[in-house]
Amino acid sequence: MNKTEVWEQTKDICKKDLSPVFFNLWIEKLEIRSYSKDVVVLEAPYEFAKLVILKHFGKKIKSALQEVIGSPVELYMYSKTDPFFQKNDD
Repeated sequence: MNKTEVWEQTKDICKKDLSPVFFNLWIEKLEIRSYSKDVVVLEAPYEFAKLVILKHFGKKIKSALQEVIGSPVELYMYSKTDPFFQKNDD
C-alpha cells in the first residue's frame, strides 16, 4: 500500500467519527509526506492548525493509521510555515 492509499483510508476512518465541520476544517487539509512501516509524517497548512490537530485529533489519527497499516506507528507532523522544513531557494 502506498502513502496516498494509507492516508485516504485513514481519512475515511476519521470521517466516520468526526462531524463534517471538524473533518473538513482540520483533517481534510492535512497532507501525507512520508510513510514507512512504523512512521507517518503529515504536513499541516500552518502552525496553529498543527497544534490544534495534534491536541484534539492526534490520538484519533494515530489510531486510524494503525488500523489501516495493521501495526503500531509513530505520527509526526510539521507545518508548511515551519522554518525548519521550508526550502531555501537561495
